[in-house]
Amino acid sequence: MPSEEYIYGIVGFGISGQLLVCELIQRKISPKNIVIVDKTFLGGALVTDYGSVMSNTQWWKTKKALKAYEPYSTSILTDLDTKIQESQCTPVRQIATVCYKVAMEAAKGVEKKTTTVNTLESTDSGWIIHHSFGQVKVKTLFLCPGGYPKTLPIDLPQLPLSIALHQQKLGNVVSTDDKVIVFGTSHSGVICLDHLHRLGIPATAVYNHSVPFRFAEEGAYDGLKEESAVIAKRILAGEFTKTTLVSWADPLALHKQLTLATKYICSIGFQGATTFGADFSAYNEITGEIQPNLYGFGLAYPGVTQLDGKRYVDVSVLSFQEQLTKCLPEVLRKNTSSS
Repeated sequence: MPSEEYIYGIVGFGISGQLLVCELIQRKISPKNIVIVDKTFLGGALVTDYGSVMSNTQWWKTKKALKAYEPYSTSILTDLDTKIQESQCTPVRQIATVCYKVAMEAAKGVEKKTTTVNTLESTDSGWIIHHSFGQVKVKTLFLCPGGYPKTLPIDLPQLPLSIALHQQKLGNVVSTDDKVIVFGTSHSGVICLDHLHRLGIPATAVYNHSVPFRFAEEGAYDGLKEESAVIAKRILAGEFTKTTLVSWADPLALHKQLTLATKYICSIGFQGATTFGADFSAYNEITGEIQPNLYGFGLAYPGVTQLDGKRYVDVSVLSFQEQLTKCLPEVLRKNTSSS
């Protein structure tokens, strides 16, 4: 089967893929030179799996990111000005849906292929995307495949994070006879603990820092804020009478809680999705480059901040945009100079 050919290819149409196509169009890349490959084009996991989760990001940050893509975002944001206060946090589905609408408006004329990527093949002139219905050749390939929750080798039934973050779904798979152990006390872990508390389920929270919770207001770069900070303070105040806090550094206490637990939840971050058969060992966190003419962005390949000798992963609409605006000029310059 002959290959279709484009200059730029995007694999994955979640938040980072959506922002990427907006950036390319805003930088005057012709839509006819871009192809996007995604298995559903439904907006990514923030719509399909985690939509009900309350974001910890105030609306003004998302609005700031999307205003950069005027005129495509103008009417969409204007319509929301009377519905969402800038200081308000919203369910992540709201953020994801707005990003999707702006991206679809910007990407009119861009080729969109609803199919599954099987493998990627490097060539002298770029990359070949082998998908379920054929193949596509691109000169420069961007991977934005999203990710999935990290797991631990625990010998207990695991409750998927997508279920644990949805109180009604969680209530369908646990009972008051259960005792659930939650690994991780960041934003999503705290939300899980709140859901278990509301359902009357005994829970153990395992933390991997010197304190159970770190707060943004106390200077922690990736600390808790908004709703999760309020919940964490209630836990510390003893309001969650069926919740126990245990340090990962206390193996005896942790072992005891594991012997009592009937199920577990992992909330220790996300890892990149499938590698499509390519070698990503040389991924450059600063430039986004994986291999020549191959770049990764978003949840699977996030930007990082080095602060006081520590490495922090930046995951939000605004941080994804900042990653793109930092890396894309050099990527596009390379593409132009090699034409």
